[in-house]
Amino acid sequence: ATRGIQSTPLALDGVLYYSGSYSRVYALDGATGKTIWAYAPELDEDLVSKQTHSPYNRGIAIGHGNLYVGTVDGRLIAPGATFSFNRATGARTADKGFREAPVIINGELGTGLGGGVCQVSTTVFNAAYEAGLKITSRTNHALYISHYPLGRDATVDYPDVDLRFVNDTPHWLLLRTFVGSYSLTVGLYGTPQHRRVVTQTRPLVETGAPPLKREPDPNLTVGHSALVDSGEPSRSTSVRRRVYQKGKLLYDNTWYSSYRAEPKVVLVGTKPKPAPARKKKKKPPVTTTTTTTTTTTTTTTPAP
Repeated sequence: ATRGIQSTPLALDGVLYYSGSYSRVYALDGATGKTIWAYAPELDEDLVSKQTHSPYNRGIAIGHGNLYVGTVDGRLIAPGATFSFNRATGARTADKGFREAPVIINGELGTGLGGGVCQVSTTVFNAAYEAGLKITSRTNHALYISHYPLGRDATVDYPDVDLRFVNDTPHWLLLRTFVGSYSLTVGLYGTPQHRRVVTQTRPLVETGAPPLKREPDPNLTVGHSALVDSGEPSRSTSVRRRVYQKGKLLYDNTWYSSYRAEPKVVLVGTKPKPAPARKKKKKPPVTTTTTTTTTTTTTTTPAP
């Protein structure tokens, strides 16, 4: 299997340029086929920035994420060039081997092709963030995800929602990714620029209560209800990043993040109440009447 950047050969002014496995780049004489020069990036180059993300509750998605990582790993970014996450990965389709995994759709958590890709884009964003590079496009998730750095998540949705940053250094950068069983590490390699990054993060604040969502349940009797999800409030935060180089302020950016509320779900009974049991009528008590007859005997004695 090949790893790193792969590309279609490019012919320019009689020179054939192409990239092979492990991000090796070659220039060949178009007439003779002889190698003019070759470049093989080594991981012992100076590290500009490295970020590790450990999605402890999305290990399966990280496994699927190898597909996304493979399309990003080994990218060489020329001086002044813009790195686009969507351009690097392309559309996430089943024929490319992408599987379904947890994904946020219309503000609700579900499953779909491309699920798990945002943990890759978030880690790439944070590597560029800590390197002090110019970030031109970043969008927060619709829902708050607690295991990402506060206010520093970065969602993508091909082709519209993208993550983009610029290599604003005078040297090439190499982007590498490393996947562990439950972790993803992204490193940017190149000539260190000795930039200093200062971060101010506003506390996460609640901006609204969870909306109430009632769902009928035919297994519950009318008049009864059951709480199945307490929901989440809407929240917001912001992150300000200032980048300095040799004491000079290069960038002063603030990223604002607003997260939707998740509904409080209550099941409401629709099952009819059972009819009350009919009471048996009591039989009237038996009345006994006793009649007493008195016989009077009169004796008459004749007069003398």
